[in-house]
Amino acid sequence: MNKELFTQKPFSLLGALLVALTFVATGVFGQASFQGATFVIPTGAPGTTSGQSSGNATVSCVGTVANGANISLQLNLTHTFVGDLALYLVAPNGDVLELSTRIGGGNNNMNVTYTDVAATFIAGGGTFSTSTLPCGSAGQTFAFNGTFRPEGRNNVIPPFPTSPSDVPALGTFTFANTFSGDNADGVWRLQINDHVGGDVGAVCSWSLIFANSVVPTCTFVGGPVLPPATVSTSANTCTSDPITVPLTTSTDPTGCNGAVISYSVNGGAFTTLAPGATTIPGLPAGVHTVVFRVVNSCQQTSTATQMITVADQVAPVVNCPADIFVSLDPGACSAILNFNVTATDNCPFQGPTTTSQVHGTTGTVQNNFATITFGFRNDGTTPIAITGINANLGNFPGPAFNGVVATRILFGPINGPGSTTGTNNIGAWTATPVQNINVNVTQYFETTLVPIPVANQIVLQPGQSIGIGVQSTNGNFMRYSNGNETSTNGTVSIISNGHFAGGAVAVLGNTPRMFKGSVNYAIFTPNLPVTQISGLPSGGDFPIGTTT
Repeated sequence: MNKELFTQKPFSLLGALLVALTFVATGVFGQASFQGATFVIPTGAPGTTSGQSSGNATVSCVGTVANGANISLQLNLTHTFVGDLALYLVAPNGDVLELSTRIGGGNNNMNVTYTDVAATFIAGGGTFSTSTLPCGSAGQTFAFNGTFRPEGRNNVIPPFPTSPSDVPALGTFTFANTFSGDNADGVWRLQINDHVGGDVGAVCSWSLIFANSVVPTCTFVGGPVLPPATVSTSANTCTSDPITVPLTTSTDPTGCNGAVISYSVNGGAFTTLAPGATTIPGLPAGVHTVVFRVVNSCQQTSTATQMITVADQVAPVVNCPADIFVSLDPGACSAILNFNVTATDNCPFQGPTTTSQVHGTTGTVQNNFATITFGFRNDGTTPIAITGINANLGNFPGPAFNGVVATRILFGPINGPGSTTGTNNIGAWTATPVQNINVNVTQYFETTLVPIPVANQIVLQPGQSIGIGVQSTNGNFMRYSNGNETSTNGTVSIISNGHFAGGAVAVLGNTPRMFKGSVNYAIFTPNLPVTQISGLPSGGDFPIGTTT
């Protein structure tokens, strides 16, 4: 769709402030935000480091765009060389606005809002940055961080890998003269072309915002943060009964039409509930962060977060034998009786948690990688549950300091490739939520290990193994030892033969490296030990009469 270009009339400083206030004070005038799908940069076969990639955002209930200047785009992405990237926004009817092209040089990452009302264009080299971390991680720095006007030199996407021309002036095309009069409802596309190989990244989040647009929303009763709840495990299992989903509400009669509810537990992927469902499955014993999400027919999203503690409040069951009746032999005044008393519990992993041996002590201690991987194997005859990892933290280069280290645990597939021999591709591993660990100087160095709990127990059957990664996500480092090592305490083995270390990225190098630390686990105990506290024991001499 071709449109005539136009220039806006000059306006006073007061007018500029009014425009800015109209955009910022959206609580007064209303705004609608639509989330886009995240994607890797570039999208392609494994190992692809150049090409085209894109993600869509579905817009509903907005209608005709009266003034395109009311549109803005928020974007957070990681990439190890943003100067390779060209970014475009494509409307449902095919209209294109060039957001920025091949700027930022070898700097990393972007956290920007594109809008016509920004004071400056996005251009130049940005702020130097070399830290690229996984989406959502703390401590990230950005080549561009702030609010900018789009580069806007082009309104077409040239055939890849051709870069667009830089001949038109900055701001030739704007949100206003590109999208005014368009029907906003439909699928918008954020397209990113990576023109040079050798670097990778991902779009962590992006959204389209339409100011001065009132769209019905659906929210959870109780607000975005629900009161904490404590529930008991069920009588026969170590999980709770199903958890009730909070009710939804709206100030508009149609706000919850077509609402789709989903949930995420401890940072995991969202699971969509069946229509009409009012509960989510029970949770295992422990503390859980549950995020409920509702999306209505206007594609508006609301969430509610709740901390749910599942406590084992079910007492063990003592299995006593039935009443015993004995007819004594003639002349006998007592009888020797033998009986067996057992006990079972709904949470079968018992005991105090056992800490495995400290691993990684045979080599020279180093501390300049954010991620360490190793294998963990159950060598015993009963199942075990992994309950925590104890890691040696460092902050190379530089001295120790008191502070917070953001850490998470990664789990590879049980008995999967590399579980015991090592793998450098951790992109497909399951990550626990990031946990902030307070550390002091003593804990940073040499032998003191910092505990990192595992909220959801990982159960290994006898002979099973799993890959484990320990990762710092805010610029600190894991201490490790050089070389290969397998250590065992007879029940479990920690295996670092051929394992990897590296930055907080999907593919690691630097092998062989040894994890320096230990693993906490609990042992499956189907029959609990029973202590008799009164009465005659089994094998005792029971006299005539009734003995309890």
